Amino acid sequence: MLSLVLGLLAPTALAADRTVISENHTDAFYVVTTGGAPVVKVANGIRNTLYTPDDTVFAISPTTYSKENRLSGLSPEPIEGYCTGSWDADRYFEPGWSAPGFRENGFERMRIDFTAVTGPGRIAIVGNDPLGQDEHTTSPYLADGRYDVEPGASLPILGHTHAHWFLQRSGEYTITGRAVGTRADGTESASQPFTVTFRVERNDADTRPSAPAPTTSPSAPTSARPAPSASASAPAAPSAPSTARPSERPTSSPSPGTGPVVSREKVEIRRGHVDLLNVIAHDGRLALTVKDDTGVSPVLRSPESVTVHVPGRTWTRLPARLHGRLLPAAYYLPSTGQNQDVAPFPGWDTNGVRPDFGAVDLELVDVRGPGRVLAFGTGLGGALTSPLASGSFDLRAGEVIHQAHPAHVHTNWLFEKPGTYTMTVRAASTSAEGKRVVSEPATYTWVVEENGAADDASAPATAPASRGVSPATAAPAAPSAPTAPSAPSQAGTPEGLSTAATTNAVASAAGTASGAPANAAASSTPTAAGAVAGATASADERSSALARTGGAATPGVLAAAGGAVGLGALGLLVRRRG
Repeated sequence: MLSLVLGLLAPTALAADRTVISENHTDAFYVVTTGGAPVVKVANGIRNTLYTPDDTVFAISPTTYSKENRLSGLSPEPIEGYCTGSWDADRYFEPGWSAPGFRENGFERMRIDFTAVTGPGRIAIVGNDPLGQDEHTTSPYLADGRYDVEPGASLPILGHTHAHWFLQRSGEYTITGRAVGTRADGTESASQPFTVTFRVERNDADTRPSAPAPTTSPSAPTSARPAPSASASAPAAPSAPSTARPSERPTSSPSPGTGPVVSREKVEIRRGHVDLLNVIAHDGRLALTVKDDTGVSPVLRSPESVTVHVPGRTWTRLPARLHGRLLPAAYYLPSTGQNQDVAPFPGWDTNGVRPDFGAVDLELVDVRGPGRVLAFGTGLGGALTSPLASGSFDLRAGEVIHQAHPAHVHTNWLFEKPGTYTMTVRAASTSAEGKRVVSEPATYTWVVEENGAADDASAPATAPASRGVSPATAAPAAPSAPTAPSAPSQAGTPEGLSTAATTNAVASAAGTASGAPANAAASSTPTAAGAVAGATASADERSSALARTGGAATPGVLAAAGGAVGLGALGLLVRRRG
């Protein structure tokens, strides 16, 4: 897998009047729709700095080279070239795409149409299929099942997404296109043409003859560079699991200050990107929040105010090769986020602990529900990977997710049965001064519809809780006994528009906002179907994990920006070693 870069505040360099971007969270196609017509920018770094596409170059490291990239969608045999998902890559850098709030801004659909592509070889966008029947199964992101970025190809934008880029040879590639938004009445609005450039540095092991240079050049810049807005950062590789026990008492209690504000308005999140386990720090204290990224701008919410609604349509039969270690069938939320237009895309983010803290343990204090909840990763090699320090796939009391560096993470979630699930979690970390700090516990609620239940796909992504499913009488399963963490396995992976009453951020978020006991039994609902388990996954340089990407605005940025554009993340494939 990829090692991750920590120099988040200086990710770029200038070359020949163009900004060279080679690391950190990046959106190659960042579509702004607040002005009516789409405008395409490039977003990069912890402060989500925006650039004109024509003024940027994406530098692809020579360490992404391999003679044996296993990409079944491109070739039945191992294929030589440069893949950003390479195990040997020396940094995380996989440019993605997003169009924050395009639905709220009057569009039903958004896409990128490619009109011209130049370069010394093939260029493709590749995802993985965690539940594929074959261990090397890949999945396309382009329309019509295509993988190759070529004139006439189209890239639908469902939400914030990242994928692997395959570039066949070293050299310079250019991609020219337009963003096109479709309104409810069928009319379309297109952006001005833009051109992005990929520059692949040659690996000494690549002994193939040099290919000719591209025949065209990027077009002229279309606009000036705007000031920074919200931010995102790259996932990080895990170290050994923490030895802290979930029974620790919190060591500090946040007090009111000037941190970011946290909404307590009761809402349901039905689709879109959300950092469910969002850890923030303020005045030396930690707190768990929810970063609701389903609207035009992100909203920080108290965990007890949010219900994650999982539609029955997520019920999925798993391939036989996964039955023994997972489940034959379950309600499934993929780490790729490819269904985020109709279902939630939950993950976690610890970037908000910078600069006071680094590694974070997410401790599962209590997990309740009508069935099992599992989280897992997988790579092109087909091997399952666990996000938990113990190596288990089951999310249960006593388990610990260790995130070695601030990161934004997505994993695959499985819920065995319909109903209501609750997870009580707390965050623990050690400050730069060596003090162990533990947050107050926070309880997260998931409601899973029964397979076949009617689902209103047109409902808002985030809606007041009064519109949600009413509670029922079925009692949830008792929590499992705590289990002590053991050595990590090949690890998992580093992926609301409501005005609300707010309260001081960390002070508000650290307590139990709803007042319900942390271990209270959760109710289930007759129309719910057990299927969503938020969990987390950490990246390992030698794991075949699958969700990796950029992340969340830091608390200070959110407070200052008043809810600037947030960044999500989608996880994808990792090439199998040798």
